[in-house]
Amino acid sequence: ITLELDDPTSFAYLRLGKCYQKLGAYDLAVKFYKKTVKEDPLLDKGWIALVDFYSKQLNYQKALSYIEKATEIDSENALYWIRYAKLNKKLNFFEEAEYGYRKAVDLGNYELETWLQRSDILLQLGELDGLISNLEHGLEFYPDDAELEYRLAGAYFKLQDITKGRFHLQNAFKIDPEFFIIIEELYPEIVGMDEVKLIIT
Repeated sequence: ITLELDDPTSFAYLRLGKCYQKLGAYDLAVKFYKKTVKEDPLLDKGWIALVDFYSKQLNYQKALSYIEKATEIDSENALYWIRYAKLNKKLNFFEEAEYGYRKAVDLGNYELETWLQRSDILLQLGELDGLISNLEHGLEFYPDDAELEYRLAGAYFKLQDITKGRFHLQNAFKIDPEFFIIIEELYPEIVGMDEVKLIIT
C-alpha cells in the first residue's frame, strides 16, 4: 500500500525484504533487498541485510561479493569491514580477514570480539609481533579481560620472552584461572614449559 501511495523509498523496500525473509519467501526478500541498495546505495542497512541473508544461507562467497561492493561505495564503514573479515575467515582467507579486522579497528570498532578474532588470525598467520601489538592495544580498552591476558602470555612465551610471559600469565590467573584452556588450545607447545608449570602450581 505504501508503495502505491507514494514514491518507493529504500526504507520501504528494506522492510518488505525483511518481512518476506521472515515468511520464508527468500526470492522476494532478495528482490527487495536489491531494490533497497539500488534506491539508496549509501544506506548501510540494505547492504547488511543482503550480506546477512546470504550468510545465513551459508552462501559465504555470495555474501562476500556484496560486502565487497558495499566497501567500494563506503570504505569508512566499520560494520562493513567486520562482516568482510568474518566472511573471509569463514572462507579461510586469513590475510583478507586480518585486513578487515584491522580496518574495523582503524575506523573505531573497539569491541572485545574484534581484538580476540584478529589475534587468533594473526597467530594463524604466524605474525607474532602484530599479534602482541594487537593484544596490548586491546588491553588498553579491556584491562581486566582474562582472554586477552592469556593470549598475550602465550605469545610472549612463544617468543621466549619469559619475563613478560610470566607477568601476563599471572595476571590472567588472577582474573580467571578457568580460562587457562585458551593456552592449552592456542599454545599447546608452551604448556610443558617449567615457567608455565610453576605458575600453574
